[in-house]
Amino acid sequence: MAKLRHITIATQHEEATARFYVEVFGLTEVGKIDIPIVSGYFLTDGTINLAILHFKNDQVAGAERGQEWSGIHHIGFEVESLEEIAQKLAAAGCERRDDINQALGLSMGKSQHGNAEVRYSGPDGVMFDVSQTGCGMQDTGFKDGDLVFLTTPGGQDLLALNPEGTGGYPGGCATEVAREHGLAGVQGGLSHFGFMLEGRADFETAIAAAPDFGGRLVSRCEHGGIVAHAYIADPDGYVVEIQYGEAGLPVTKG
Repeated sequence: MAKLRHITIATQHEEATARFYVEVFGLTEVGKIDIPIVSGYFLTDGTINLAILHFKNDQVAGAERGQEWSGIHHIGFEVESLEEIAQKLAAAGCERRDDINQALGLSMGKSQHGNAEVRYSGPDGVMFDVSQTGCGMQDTGFKDGDLVFLTTPGGQDLLALNPEGTGGYPGGCATEVAREHGLAGVQGGLSHFGFMLEGRADFETAIAAAPDFGGRLVSRCEHGGIVAHAYIADPDGYVVEIQYGEAGLPVTKG
């Protein structure tokens, strides 16, 4: 089994972007990096880590994006065995990104930067890395148009998939189709990530605070007409989703 461990955002403004996520969402800064190939900050909510990185050359960023690209760059998993996951990824047709691995000084079983071990490209061009140690995801049963919602054990983390790629969201979310065109990070692969806030007060506070730190409210709507959420753009224009309530989405409409 694997665990989703981190999300990495590529940015041209690492200090302003990191400050946005700390001040608006209350994430904690746990580290900072500034070396010839990359600089930025490492944040956490206590469960998932968020890396805000400025890649300083096209090789470390990946040739298909380059150092000027902004948005979700890759996600990271912890696995029990690097050898076993390498076999599974090869069988699934995933490409090991040795060009990026070499540029970053990453290799199987070794890492110069702590969390990352080996970088791959998966379906839809989404990049991810895997590191040693030890989540099968489950379908929540909640549906919203083409969207399928998966959750990690315990309902701590949620992954929304759009298998058909139509962007047809009912319940007031049809505007998301137009919203996503041309936004940073939306390349037909990994669209965005979100935060589950404790209550409506935190939800409204995050929306109100965003402009003070270079962000802005993009839209407010509902999943399936029952789960209130909003989209906030960070200083790079990348859109983050926020919700409030229980950690997992409801299984059926009440």
